Amino acid sequence: GEEALQAAKAAPPAKPMGHDPADPSGLPPGAAVTVRADDYGRDPIEGRLAVANAERIVIAREGEALGATHVHFPRVGYLLAAA
Repeated sequence: GEEALQAAKAAPPAKPMGHDPADPSGLPPGAAVTVRADDYGRDPIEGRLAVANAERIVIAREGEALGATHVHFPRVGYLLAAA
């Protein structure tokens, strides 16, 4: 766990690719968004949209502990909304 956190902190996120401009959310990259599970653990996770397509959602987050990170979610089972 600690090694993974240190690796994430040391490596800047790669430029996200694969955003589908026709995604049903209608949200563009850079939009403030929340992502939450659609069944349990529904606490929203906030960030800026990096990618939304039929397979995945990626949000960019900035935090003191890790700096800039991209958090990946499968599209199935998660809801994407404007923040």
